Amino acid sequence: MADRRSVLRGLLLAAMSQHLQAAPPALQDGQSERTHWVREGEAALMRGEPEQAMQAFERGGAMGHEPAIELGMVRAAMQAGHYRQAMGFAAHTAGEHARDADCVAVYIWLLRLGGQLAMAEQLMQQTLSVLNEPAARGVLEAVQAQWQRGWPQADGVLRTTPLRLAPYAHGEVLPTSARMVASACLMPAQDGVQRVLAPALDALKLRCEPRSACASNGAPAWWARNGLGQTMPIALEAPSVDGLVSVWRVVGKLSPVRFQLAARDAFAGSPAYALSYAMGRVETPAATPSESTTAPAAWPLMRMGFAGRTDDKLGPLLGVEGLHGPWSRGDDAIHPNPMGGPVWNAQGRWIGMALAGASGQEPDRLWSQSAWRRWSRIDASPASAGMALPTPMPVDEIYEQSLLTCLQLLTSVEPA
Repeated sequence: MADRRSVLRGLLLAAMSQHLQAAPPALQDGQSERTHWVREGEAALMRGEPEQAMQAFERGGAMGHEPAIELGMVRAAMQAGHYRQAMGFAAHTAGEHARDADCVAVYIWLLRLGGQLAMAEQLMQQTLSVLNEPAARGVLEAVQAQWQRGWPQADGVLRTTPLRLAPYAHGEVLPTSARMVASACLMPAQDGVQRVLAPALDALKLRCEPRSACASNGAPAWWARNGLGQTMPIALEAPSVDGLVSVWRVVGKLSPVRFQLAARDAFAGSPAYALSYAMGRVETPAATPSESTTAPAAWPLMRMGFAGRTDDKLGPLLGVEGLHGPWSRGDDAIHPNPMGGPVWNAQGRWIGMALAGASGQEPDRLWSQSAWRRWSRIDASPASAGMALPTPMPVDEIYEQSLLTCLQLLTSVEPA
């Protein structure tokens, strides 16, 4: 009997030991279970697993509401591509924690990303009028300073957790020399091939020939990253279409897009929603191997305006103000943002790609959907061409589809 009790005791001790070894490290360290789930959620986001991150944050939130958990849920929704859900979380969080600068800052940032500038400014001024703590005011003033420069970048306190106003880059590992050189568009797959449209290589002013632009010493030298942080290598297919656009193939797979092309080109004065990324260096060290300080992961910015007239020399123009701001490669010169992001009509149909005017002197252009149809040999549907326009798409839905469509074009090729 004693031997049997000894055996049972040994089995029990072994089971307890196994349980303790499997217990979350945070709990073994005596930290709260909520802190553990916040860490688990953050780690899942860094791995590019937003669904698992949301589950972790929700488990932490079930034990008590706190800003770090709710901010994590906002960022998990954004990294999953759910802008509208993230906005709902952010609005709730800002209301529940109106004196927490991080909670208000994330809501203001998301409002501005989606073009709701007046509401964002009203909330900013309202919050600053009641916040007296220097640290809290510093967060909001950092947000304000970024937006006053025209093209905001999350840096410093705005790029650290739990606030972090950017996704985590994941997927392909980038060299530290990688830089963002333009925005780009991911197009719906054709015959299983995902293609990326970007400004023509000549417009990027890089030290490369088209034939050698795809690789450096046998390794990838070009990548595309969406607003979810997914980073994949791309290979050049056409260096210059119409002298304006380059076409690339995705090596691997990005989350697919399923938007529709407009049935006809946009007419002058019709609404246009254009997206692009800010460019330049951030000072905050890269959080994952899939980004660098000169190729930081980010969410795209949407501007609203109108399709312009068709110029006899330049072709279709784009009347969206503030779509590109000055940026620096790290030298003393200021270079214009070549743009390259998608442009949508009021129905959420793709009407083309935004391109900066040459040398910043010419007006911005719209490389139209009809030009893409000609190159890719996509026919316009005769039935849809004669149909009435569909119902306008909500602006937040237009932004949400842009998280997958609007890309960062990244390279390790040296500037000219």
